[in-house]
Amino acid sequence: MRNRSFRWMLSILLVTVVLATLPSAVLAAPETPTTPSAETEAEAPTEGSVDVQAMPIWGAPMTVRAWGGLRLREGPSLSDRVMLVLYNGETVYPGAAPIWADGYSWTFVKVYRYGRWYQGFCANMYLVPGGGTPPPPVVHGLKVTAAAGLRLRYAPGLAYGICCVVPYGTILQGTGNTASASGLQWSEVIYGTRRLWAASMYLVAV
Repeated sequence: MRNRSFRWMLSILLVTVVLATLPSAVLAAPETPTTPSAETEAEAPTEGSVDVQAMPIWGAPMTVRAWGGLRLREGPSLSDRVMLVLYNGETVYPGAAPIWADGYSWTFVKVYRYGRWYQGFCANMYLVPGGGTPPPPVVHGLKVTAAAGLRLRYAPGLAYGICCVVPYGTILQGTGNTASASGLQWSEVIYGTRRLWAASMYLVAV
């Protein structure tokens, strides 16, 4: 009789233990991942995604016609920051059709200034077709191929002073300007903060 009571109490204890541990086992199980629909993915981009826009196709050159200069702004609005003041007669290249904002028609343009391209918006009413300034040539790096080094001179020609000698393999920044002097072809390069000249025969584009 005593053994039967002991077995009954042991069975009740085991059932109690199983019921007590069941909720924690359920909570510990990983949730089944849900697969978002294509519509949801399209409307909610993932974190860190980038809105990629096509590069503008630059049109035919246009000329600024504003005697007091024309403001180039970051956006098509009078409240946007002024980046540059375009000169009267300066050449710009449109990159998109005009848009209307703040009572003006604005054109997205690029202009070459201070050795680089600037892009922004300006009032379309001050632009006329045509331009007299061609875009600068594509400039490559120029590698020195002279085994003993290459002399950089202050001007194109053997009669001009030597600023320095750069070793073989040095990559110089070209400006695109060339000249003929002393029976040689010369290329203008930028070395440090100086504009100097080197014999083109010892330079190769890279």
